[in-house]
Amino acid sequence: MSQLDDVRDWVGDEPDDAAVNAALSRYADGDFVVERASLSILLRREANAGPAKWGVAGDYSEDASAGAKTLAERIARLRAIIGDEVSGLPTLTQTPIAGPPGR
Repeated sequence: MSQLDDVRDWVGDEPDDAAVNAALSRYADGDFVVERASLSILLRREANAGPAKWGVAGDYSEDASAGAKTLAERIARLRAIIGDEVSGLPTLTQTPIAGPPGR
């Protein structure tokens, strides 16, 4: 199988081959090329996704929660493979700031 096929196993048929090959070339010099390319595509898909549920009261509704959950699980699996675990909390640092001398 080619790297393109391997990425397709993670992301499906979208985006087109040119976009997948661009993602592959972006990470060509490192480790986990297929996984990093796949992750970047899935992160973009997640960023572009609308709300998982929406509707018009008494008229029509859509629920894509299952798809959003599957996407989040794939992203988590790729991050685990790459070693790019992301915690739910940001990292904070504290730096003391001193005033002008003589005060």
